[in-house]
Amino acid sequence: MTKVKQLNNQNGNIILVTLVVVSIIVLAGVGYWYMQNGNTVSPTPTMKPTVSYEGSCTNDYMNGVYSYVIQVPSNWQMSEKDDSLVKFNTDNGWFQVSCVAGVGGAGATDEYIEMKIGGASVPVYFGELNGGVTLQISQAFLQVEGGWFMFNGQLPYTNDNEQLLIDVLSSFVLY
Repeated sequence: MTKVKQLNNQNGNIILVTLVVVSIIVLAGVGYWYMQNGNTVSPTPTMKPTVSYEGSCTNDYMNGVYSYVIQVPSNWQMSEKDDSLVKFNTDNGWFQVSCVAGVGGAGATDEYIEMKIGGASVPVYFGELNGGVTLQISQAFLQVEGGWFMFNGQLPYTNDNEQLLIDVLSSFVLY
């Protein structure tokens, strides 16, 4: 019987040693795989900006080439669009944003208001055309690295339309 006990002990030891060796190999393999594949940090997705704006402008226009968002009223229809220009037709006028490389921004003699556009203080020139019948926005330049944005527009002259243009300009966000 002692010989049978010795064989059982030897078999038990062999099984135990085999299990320990196999476990070490499996753990080493999993650790190696984790270091090669599982330990990578995936990039955080970039969130597009959400414009929280509570004016009369409800539709977002986003330009991915020049990285900006601007809100316009829902009744403004886009009439022209390419990488550097977007133009909206309104019931009685138009509004556009142009993106131009280089240096710009000549002064004007009309009265202007200082506004925050895209986080910068920008003089916005409002003028009256046609004997005060038309409100014109011109020479509103936002200087950015490598160029500038220019805002232009014409609407019938009313206090509401002046406020509307201020609302549109105020909604401009660079991202």
